Amino acid sequence: MEKIKLCKSRIFPINICRNIFMVMLISILVSAYANGSKSNLKRTKYKTTGLYGFVNEGKKTGWWALSSMQGDNVEMNSGFSDNWRVPAIYDDVSDEFCEDLAAVFFNGHVGFIDQFNRMVIPPKYLPSKKLNGFKFGLSAVNVNGKYGYINKKGEVVIPAIYDYAENFDDNLLATVVMNKRYGAIDLTGDTVVPCKFLKEELMKFVPIQNKLYRAATKLVKSNFQAGKYKKIQDGIYSVAEEVGQHLSDTAYKYELPKIKPIIFAKDTAHYGMKLPGDTMWIVKPMYSKILSIGDGFYEVDKDWHKGIVDLYGRTIIPCIYAAIEYQPKANLFVMGGGYKLFGKSYDLYGLTDANGYMIIPPTYESIFKYDKGVSNAMLLGMLFQIDKDGLMPTEDALSLTRAMVANANNQDKQADLTCLTYARPDIAEIHRQRGLCRKEMDLIGQGIKDLSIAHELEPSNKEITQEMKDLKGIRNSRRLDNVLAILQVASAVATTAATIAGGNTVDGGSTYSDDGYSGDNSYMSSSKNGLSREEYQQQYDRWVDAMERQYNGSMHSSNGATYVNDKQNMRRIKKEMEHVRREASRHGYVINRSQWEDANVEACGQGVNDLEIGKHGTRPRR
Repeated sequence: MEKIKLCKSRIFPINICRNIFMVMLISILVSAYANGSKSNLKRTKYKTTGLYGFVNEGKKTGWWALSSMQGDNVEMNSGFSDNWRVPAIYDDVSDEFCEDLAAVFFNGHVGFIDQFNRMVIPPKYLPSKKLNGFKFGLSAVNVNGKYGYINKKGEVVIPAIYDYAENFDDNLLATVVMNKRYGAIDLTGDTVVPCKFLKEELMKFVPIQNKLYRAATKLVKSNFQAGKYKKIQDGIYSVAEEVGQHLSDTAYKYELPKIKPIIFAKDTAHYGMKLPGDTMWIVKPMYSKILSIGDGFYEVDKDWHKGIVDLYGRTIIPCIYAAIEYQPKANLFVMGGGYKLFGKSYDLYGLTDANGYMIIPPTYESIFKYDKGVSNAMLLGMLFQIDKDGLMPTEDALSLTRAMVANANNQDKQADLTCLTYARPDIAEIHRQRGLCRKEMDLIGQGIKDLSIAHELEPSNKEITQEMKDLKGIRNSRRLDNVLAILQVASAVATTAATIAGGNTVDGGSTYSDDGYSGDNSYMSSSKNGLSREEYQQQYDRWVDAMERQYNGSMHSSNGATYVNDKQNMRRIKKEMEHVRREASRHGYVINRSQWEDANVEACGQGVNDLEIGKHGTRPRR
């Protein structure tokens, strides 16, 4: 009997198990709604301007997907290494997209954007201590200094009566502040924890102190199960569902505000924009021209370059292009202008959508009107169709590649092939031909990068694999030659230093043996009688020969890194020549001064024609 009683005491009552299951189910449902769809967009600061946007770190599409096929260890086409899904145009943004929306702060106000940078809720709220997204379909906002909660249409759900408010937590409670005291409310706006705590941490986490908060958590869960929040939730979810349909439609355009900005001239040279009745600039007066082009967009000019701003004051396209054309039916801009690639001038144009997302960087010489998702474009004198991502057909790209490889010189070929890598960054043959072109131009490092990209795109292509190995072999051979040259120079420098510091002989009287000259430098001894005139002349002539050999070696060296050491050696040799003449003069002999002793060693490495030696600037004869 005792064992039976013991076993019964270990069995959970059925009603307790049922309650636990219900709580877990509710928690899962709440958590799923609260978290929403996970975004692959990362809040990122653009170092050049200090502004914020979102970079796509997830699965890429279009041009960016093809460019990413090059791998992480090779340079991106045209330097566009970051796939900015939302351009860096905001003073600050929320940490992430919550329920497909993110808060953005610019021009002193807070608004909400979707993942395509469309302004879902206009910027009309004052800044807060924290940029909140949405949680359970609501977001805390600052309305004229008081905090309340709005739904995804910007409609007030909980009135703005609090000194401060935070978004709802997973337990369906939200922290609020009134009269500098912290409390908590539920989804209906009812106060479930009185505003009596000095700190939020005291209310939530400190034992005994948090008794009210723990009791409120249980109460809200009970009310949730009883359906007390169903009406308010139905309203919130209905709005969220309606907005969600618009968010998933990439072609949807949100209704623009009926109030239009007014263009003002701060002075005769600079223009900006304000909203009627507002004293704050939504576009600072820094442009030489502002022109309305329709659909809430304005073309602006600054420093002879064009850009685009919208009626919210957002910079859709920065002022970095020579020309911009708006295509309203396609909802995009053609932007570009004067470009130089390796000394060759191009007028290249790319595509940016109406929300500031770059579809393709400047790539084509012309892009015509889009119709039903396709357009005509011109590159290197050839006309063809491009799709909505700005990509040219594979066969056209290969035809252009074959044509320029056959006809262009290396310099033009390199520039033209670079344009083609922008138009189709996923075709191995284009990268391969650019790599071979750079090999012919002796640009070994750049050629290896190109062939590496081609190899990544077509790893089974044995021809590309072998060409890449051959080019790496040339690079490694040159590296070895450079190392040997550096070691030889280092040996010569060490020998020279030892000769100067240790006397007239090194290793049995051999001096500068690595450079091919040696001799008995007995003039450096402390002999009272000195040497004969012939012996001084012989010593001096040896240093003249050493100087000439050092100079000739420097002029024919392909390694610029050795020039510094060459100059140091020649300076030492000149001092030795001067020392020999002085020693001879001290003992009554005159040694004629060679023009090599007057050589301008600072010009070493600039070429024979640029080296100024002696009074006449020519190489001396002995």
